[in-house]
Amino acid sequence: MPKINIKVSHHNSELDTTNELIGIYQDDILKYMDEKGSKIRFDYKNNKLKKEEELYRLNLDFNKETIKVYYKELDFNFKEKIKVNKINRNGINIEIEYELEDEKIIYRIEELK
Repeated sequence: MPKINIKVSHHNSELDTTNELIGIYQDDILKYMDEKGSKIRFDYKNNKLKKEEELYRLNLDFNKETIKVYYKELDFNFKEKIKVNKINRNGINIEIEYELEDEKIIYRIEELK
């Protein structure tokens, strides 16, 4: 499995983070762990982001414009609509701009060479 260096950014009105990480890219799927140790999987074919933490599991489907959150300790599911404003992809590099409850969020993955 080919390892690659990536830069992952999240931007909204309250948060502006950028981290350089190592990911594994195979079969149009990128897997990496963020700075908190969360397991993240981005499926480029289906524009889906999955994030697994100790307390919850998050699934963003940018094609269906939905977010699903499962809180493990409470055994509780939450589902909400999102509005996708744009998806720009060039190889592994991708930028997604979407809105959740009127909050504009930008998620970006860049391959570092």
